[in-house]
Amino acid sequence: MGTMAATLILAVFGGSLGTWVIDYVYDLPMLQLLNSNGLDIILMQGLSGGIGVVLTVPMAALCSSRL
Repeated sequence: MGTMAATLILAVFGGSLGTWVIDYVYDLPMLQLLNSNGLDIILMQGLSGGIGVVLTVPMAALCSSRL
């Protein structure tokens, strides 16, 4: 479960790296970067994916034990 969560975090960060580089190149103020919708979407994707990973492992173990 820990390995999957770490992979998920790195995948989300890697997918958003292009956006971060473009924002850095345009020299946007830090406050504008923190208030951008892109950052909110990335955080929500990471959080929902993390919850999915954490819930998948116990549910798969429960289903396999029932079978």
